[in-house]
Amino acid sequence: DRQREPIDIITVNLDDAAGARRYIDENGYGLEVRRDDGVVAPQFGVSTIPHLVIIDAAGRVVAVHRRVVPVAELRAAARAAAVP
Repeated sequence: DRQREPIDIITVNLDDAAGARRYIDENGYGLEVRRDDGVVAPQFGVSTIPHLVIIDAAGRVVAVHRRVVPVAELRAAARAAAVP
């Protein structure tokens, strides 16, 4: 039994939110999908895909990754973001 961090994961899609939703549903990922209307990506300096921004409960950006993040590193970042 794995302990889960109290976090929300939201994916932001730049072009095909419906396709992303299908992919996520077909693979059983519990993620929320949002479509970027050209506002979110520039606010977070998105210049590459994948682009991961970790925001803590207070709304502060605590990490930015412009690469695929290994699971262990992602879990550690989630734990750090969940700590009040």
